[in-house]
Formats: sequence, C-alpha cells, structure tokens
Amino acid sequence: WQQCDAAAVTFARAQALAPARVDWWYLGGLVDAARAMPAEAARQFARALPLAGADAPLVRLRHADALLAAGADDEATASYRALTSLPEYAAAAWYGLGRVALRRQDDAAARQALLAAVERYAEFG
Repeated sequence: WQQCDAAAVTFARAQALAPARVDWWYLGGLVDAARAMPAEAARQFARALPLAGADAPLVRLRHADALLAAGADDEATASYRALTSLPEYAAAAWYGLGRVALRRQDDAAARQALLAAVERYAEFG
C-alpha cells in the first residue's frame, strides 16, 4: 500500500504538470483502483477518456469497472454496452454487464450476459 500511496502522489504531480497526457490520468486511476478507491479511480479514468485516442476502449473498460465498483450501475452499464460491439473488449464488457445484472438480482439477464462473455472468449468461463 505504501508504494500505491507514493505512486498516487507522483501521478497527481504529473497530472498537474502535464494535464493533457492520458498516461497520468490512466495510471492514477489504476492506482486508485488498487487502493480500493473506486469513485476516485472512475474520476481519473473519466479524465483520461477524452485524451485516450486509440486506447479509448481500454480506458472505457477500466472506467466501467471503477463505476461498477463504486456502485454507479447505470453509468457502468452504459460504458459496458458501448464496448460490446468491439471484438477485443466484448467478452469483458458482457462480463461487466453480467456483474451488474447479478447485483440487481436479475438472474436471467446475468445468465444471458455471462453466456455472451463466454461465447466471445471461451477461456473466460
């Protein structure tokens, strides 16, 4: 944890010095997720999204995961849905949608989403 705290301070300084660099916001989000601070991680990933360019789908996935961990199910659902049409991210997106459905105790939707995840990535299940 001490390394994560030091990394968070370092990334905050880097963000202040170079706020237009996606790296610092993305890495800051990863550190906050590791420190069990999902709302702060979601905020950092949200700052990274418009800067991400070609890496936007990966950042969107991390953002959705942080939103889900923070309890923002509707926002997480929207982000996951946006990723279901991208083959590289579809399995993880459907898995996220399954987790949302499980939290909402919608077993049928959870089963459908988790099966969709497995279909797109056989080793996933």
